[in-house]
Parts: sequence; C-alpha cells; structure tokens
Amino acid sequence: MENECVLLMLGCDKNIDLVELNLDMIKRFWPDCPFPVYISLETYHGNYGDNIKIMNSNETKWSKRIMEHLAGLNSKYVMITLDDFIIEDFVHTQTVVDCINFMNENPQVVNMAFDAFNGKRIPGKDFKHFQCRKKRSNCLLNWQIGLWRTDNLIELMDPNENPWESEVFGSMRAELKKESQFYCLDVKMHKPIEYNNGWLVVRGCWNGNEIKRLEQKLNIKIDTGDRLIKYKDFQYISFFPRVKRRLKIIFKRYNYKIKSRLEA
Repeated sequence: MENECVLLMLGCDKNIDLVELNLDMIKRFWPDCPFPVYISLETYHGNYGDNIKIMNSNETKWSKRIMEHLAGLNSKYVMITLDDFIIEDFVHTQTVVDCINFMNENPQVVNMAFDAFNGKRIPGKDFKHFQCRKKRSNCLLNWQIGLWRTDNLIELMDPNENPWESEVFGSMRAELKKESQFYCLDVKMHKPIEYNNGWLVVRGCWNGNEIKRLEQKLNIKIDTGDRLIKYKDFQYISFFPRVKRRLKIIFKRYNYKIKSRLEA
C-alpha cells in the first residue's frame, strides 16, 4: 500500500464552494493532518497544493463513482468526510492515530465513526471513548466522518445506490457480515473531530440558519453566490415518495433477512 490512510472528501462539481470552504477549515483546524487529502469530483480540475489531490470520473452514478475512487486510493484505511462537513475546532490527531493502531491490532474492526448513533452496544468491547455497535443498528454503513477499511467499505456498497440508499441498504448488508465490528463514539463524549454534521446546503439551497451559526462561531463570511438561501422546509418529502421509500426499505429488509437465514 502506498499510504496506510488517506482523507477522502466526497464532493461534486456543483459544490466547489463547499469543497473550498471545507479545505480552508481543514488547514485552519488540522494543520498537523498526517494524511494526504483526496477529493472525489466529477470533472472539475483545480490546484490546492501538493498534499491535496483531485480524483475525477465521468461516472454519473454516485456510489459507482465513489467505489471507483476508493479502489484507486491504494490505501489500507480511508477517512471519509463530505464536502459540507465543516470542521469547527482543532482536531485531536492523536485520537485518530490511536484508532488506526486499534484497527491494526483488531482486523475485525471495519469502521470507527467519529460520531454517536442510536442503538445498542456490545458490552466489554469499548476502546477509549468508542463503543462496539450491535449488528441490528441503523447506519452501520454511514457517511459521517470516520475511519474505514477501504476494501470492506467497497464491499458493502452497491454501485447503483444514491447516498441515502447506500446508508440504509448498505447497513442491511453490513448486518450479514458476522465477523465484522463497527464502532461509534460514546454519545456523552466530545468528538475528536468537531464538525457540523452537514446541513449547510440542503437540496441545492443554503441553510440560512447554519450559515449564521458557522459565521458567528468561525468568525468568517461565507460567500453564498447565486445559490438560494432557505430557512425552513428542508426535509419535507411529499406523501407518495415517502410511501415508495418505505416500501423499498421493507422489501430490501425482507430480502436480506431471507439471505441471512440461508447463510446461517
């Protein structure tokens, strides 16, 4: 492997303004970042320095593009972040390094998410402030900032899924990996990487509330350009798409349940 670990930002051409804001905050709050930074985009080319590389692809399917770029990293581990996950405070680099060492010593550990999730934990398997999650948990595959074994992440993905589907259905596939372990942060603990969990741009619109919060906390001015600014109604999904989404989840859950019993 060329690198033990790299930082991969999942972005897109239309969000270059977010990518550049994200990079500015990485430079500000993680000056001792030990990993080369890669940015997954479609066709945009830019020069952000020797330690920052852009990965391009003409692939239009989101998961297929990300899988293609993951396979091209030549790295045992990958730290995932999204273009609108803006770091808000100095990163605890030693905690990140400790997590990699823990994963080296425990090859069954596939993911260490630097965020907390609902769901039950497996007692007696804690590492520092991280807890081992039980398999029947939401978002075993998740796109929050965290460390992944690169090969295992690719294995859990489906090239035809969008980001939402990859988390929901990828987590169902993760339940079938009986030996794999997935860790997340204890809900009571401070994040080693403090970030905003997204929501800066939602469905192509700026979240005006999040803009105000970030500008005040970080003492910056965000260039909003021509993108529309909204302050409410971000998550509204009409009735029939909600029903379609729910039926798809039920159908997939049923299929994976049958597959699990057949493999038992």
